[in-house]
This record gives sequence, structure tokens and C-alpha cells, in this order.
Amino acid sequence: MPPQARCLSRGSHPLNRRAFLQRSVVGSAALALSACRSLSMDPGGWRNKLGTTYVLPRWQYRPTSADDLVNLVSKAEREGRRIRMTGSGHSFSDVAINADWLLSPSGLTQVLPLDVSSLRVDAKPETLVRVQSGCTIRNLNLALEDRGLALQNMGGADVQTFVGAASTGTHGSGLAFGPLASQIEAIQLVGAGGEMLQLEPRDGISEANKFSGRLIEQPHIKVSLRHDDKLFNAVAVSLGSMGVIYAVILRAAHKFWLVERRTLTTWEELAKADGVVDRLMTSRPIRRAVPDQNPLPAGDCVPGPGVEPDHIEIYYTPYPEADGSHLALLTERWRVDCKPPGVGEPRGSPLFTLGEDLSVLADQLGLLVPTAGKNIDDVRHFHQLALGQLKQKYFANVSYKVFSIGILNEIHAYGIELAFDLKDIKAAVAGNFHLAAELASDHIFHTTPVSLRFVDASSATLAMQAGRRTLMMEIGVLVGLAGAEELLRRYEEVFVSSLGARPHWGLDRNHLRGEGAVARLYPGWNDWKSALNDLNPHGTFDGSITDRLGISHG
Repeated sequence: MPPQARCLSRGSHPLNRRAFLQRSVVGSAALALSACRSLSMDPGGWRNKLGTTYVLPRWQYRPTSADDLVNLVSKAEREGRRIRMTGSGHSFSDVAINADWLLSPSGLTQVLPLDVSSLRVDAKPETLVRVQSGCTIRNLNLALEDRGLALQNMGGADVQTFVGAASTGTHGSGLAFGPLASQIEAIQLVGAGGEMLQLEPRDGISEANKFSGRLIEQPHIKVSLRHDDKLFNAVAVSLGSMGVIYAVILRAAHKFWLVERRTLTTWEELAKADGVVDRLMTSRPIRRAVPDQNPLPAGDCVPGPGVEPDHIEIYYTPYPEADGSHLALLTERWRVDCKPPGVGEPRGSPLFTLGEDLSVLADQLGLLVPTAGKNIDDVRHFHQLALGQLKQKYFANVSYKVFSIGILNEIHAYGIELAFDLKDIKAAVAGNFHLAAELASDHIFHTTPVSLRFVDASSATLAMQAGRRTLMMEIGVLVGLAGAEELLRRYEEVFVSSLGARPHWGLDRNHLRGEGAVARLYPGWNDWKSALNDLNPHGTFDGSITDRLGISHG
């Protein structure tokens, strides 16, 4: 099956357990209505996949072509309507929603042809891929693999649309890699007046004097090319507020595999003087600080002793052991360009693999929440079990199968993620320990270990990693757990005010209110506002988040 057909067929009707078990009433809104017919209203409204965000739009629609988008945006602007497009519904904040006209991207899932004739001579088209905004990361991975390519980096989930995830600053881990938006070379979006724009950095991949000015799959649609660093960097993480993205051109890597090792340790060991944490903060090799307790098996396509990992993650429990230490798990991943031994063998111990399946089953049967978070000893024991079963000397597979956490994405859990300056790692974790103890005194507990990921600085103006190398701290809770909202909101309140943490635009409890709150965290806010005024002059693409930030046009 060619890559284009694969992404289309799988993206249109994803046959996974999450989609089957969590199908919401929004499915009834995906009718193939013509843009020129009278508008209809779905009384069921729209909600995200976990039901933590709900809106009752005036109208919902599922565009299937660039024509659809151009006509819809033009009509919305003429009639004074606000129009936005959601992603796959995996954001927990109000970033995607709009109570007027709301579009679904599920009809725009193809990998599209690339106009090679418009590219600069040094553009390296063999690693460029043009993909519509509704293609999920999971289906994009399959399409890229068919071409011998791969995403350069990704997070632990693959159910989001790539464009939706990139537009909210979503990321993987590894200080040599920025967020998903850093993989995008060009953005094709429908802006004010229904104009199709192609936005690129000043030294972008397209040659202005060779640019065709037409959409290759629908040549009657004109495309205006704009080379502008400030505009491109603003739209890269635009929160859906500067137009409706039709497609992006991304820079893929050649296919690679990952060799992973997970070592059980303590936070205190990692954070000791000149330990892993100090070395991460100062960009020094961490292998000199990590005892080689679990040597990788010798063989072809396996990194040798002392080779620095390309990707680092840390999980830990905020609840201390009897000796005052905090159990932690250090994950190291090495990229290799040939197939290592043991590909296809399961990750984690057999007990952990069984535990994953049983946890998802218990969650779907409604048994997980009533038994979680009863007391601190039970929670600490669960954290110990989870981290202990993740310990593994060796795991290898194709890149996207190592990045993804797999079946655990199907648990009814949500949370927040906060971006700190890399130099504040120790202060952030110490603050986590302090707040966890305070909340525990009110019988409010962390039901999952806390995770730390490390991301390079981003040029995207409103990426959480904008302008600084970043620590991302993710805190998750089960949906329906008593005290869950109090826990998440407390962390945002404390860490934003005390350490200048930036909430993840999609993993957020709508903490930031008013543009002053954003301007204090993002030095490039005025540049972003300028791009907003340029591309959204009439408020056509305003929504709940622009209302919350006080920047809607009325």
C-alpha cells in the first residue's frame, strides 16, 4: 500500500481500542455536508476524548479538501463567524475549542505530493514530507516507514494529529531536539479572506522565483509564499488562532532504531554533586556520572561502552522511602541506523506487560479510580511497583515503537505539563516534593510517578521551550479521582508564580488569564501578537483561548 493511501485509510477510521471504547457524540457531527448548504447544529456538542473539555458549537463540519477550507473560511469571514479546527481531541485545555463554527480534521489525513520544482537546490527533498493536518502521529509513522523515513523525535503518545500536537508545543525528550514544531519546514494554511498561504522562514526550502503559486493537488487554488522568520515562528505554535492549517512540510530523518536501557536508582543519586542532573544542566556527558551497572549486550548495531545516549527521561516518585530517598528510573536511548538484535521482544518484565493489560481493563470497567489514592502507603507501593517493573537492561525496536508508551495511553488519565528553564531542575523537583507532602496531608495523592523530559530551545515564539533549553515536568492523575483538579491547579499556581514555569498549551487547566500573564513568561509575545493581527485581523480564528487571554477581536 503506498504511503498516501495508508495514511488516508487508517487516518479516516482508526481501529484502536481507545477509539472504540471512548467514542464520543462528536462522531455524529462528521457528516459530509456541503459548505454551501444551510448550517446545522449538533445538539450533542463536542468533547475531548476524556470528557474533560466540552463545548456546544453553533455548527460542526468535517472538511475533506483545500477547497472546503477556502470556502468555509471565506464564508465565515463574510458572515462574521469565528471558525477553528480541533486536533484529535487529546488536549485537556480549551486550546482547540470554539462555540461558533468548529471543524474536525478527520477528513484531511493524506500524505500529499511535494512540488519539488519549487524547492531550492539544497532543500534535500528526499527527507521532506508533506502531510495534511488531520494525519495522526501513529499513521504518519507508518507512512514514513514505508518511505524509509522516521520522525526525528516524538513524545510518548501517537494518537494526536501531528499538526495539532506541533501547534501546542508538544515534544519528545533529548536536548539535541526541539519540540515537534522544529521538524516543520513550511506551513500551508487558509488565512483571512480564504487565502491559501505557504509560510516559511526567511531562508526556507522554497525558491521564490521558482514557486508555482498553485496547490499541486488542486491547481485552481492559488498559494501565496511568504518568507518571514517572525511570521513563521509565530504560526509554528499558533494555538489555532492564525488560520486553519491545511498541510505542513516536515523534515524527516532516515529510518533509525532505538536501543533503550532503564536503570532503577534514586533521585538523590541522580541529583548529587556532578551527577546526571548537574551534567544535564551544564551540557556535559552524563555517562561519566552513571555507573555501568547494566552493560548493553555486545553485538552489531549496539552502541559501545561510554557512548552518550541521544534521549534521556527520568521518572520518580515524590513520596520518600524510609531512608528519605525517592525512587527514580533513568531511561537512556541510543539511536542506531541498523537493526539491532532483539527487535520485537517485549518491553519491561512479563509481569509489567501483564500489569499494563490488567490496568487498562480495570480502568475501562471503572475499577481503577475507586481503589486509587486511598492512602500514602498504597500510593507509594504502587509507584515502587510501576518503576520497578519498568527496569530493563535492554530493549530495542524501530524508533516510534520505543518512543510510544503503547497501551498505557488508553488509561483514562489526564494531567498538566510545565516547562522550566533547564537550570531549575533541582528547584522544580524540590518544589514537587514539598507540594506533594502538603497535598498528602489533605489526602490528595499523585496516582502516577512524575516524569521529566529534556528539550532543546525552540525558535517558535510561543513554544514552551522558546528561547531556552527546557525541563518538562508532567504530572498525571486518573479521571474522576477525588482531589485531582486541586492537585493539578495547585502545581500550576505555585510553579508559574515561583519559577516562571510555562504551562503546556494542551496539558493545562486553563491557568493563564489575560495577556499580561503570557507576556511575563514569553519574551516574544509582542512578535506573536503582531503576527496575530496580520493573519487574523477580523477575529475570524478567535476561540476560547483568545477569549481567556483577552486578545479576541470582540
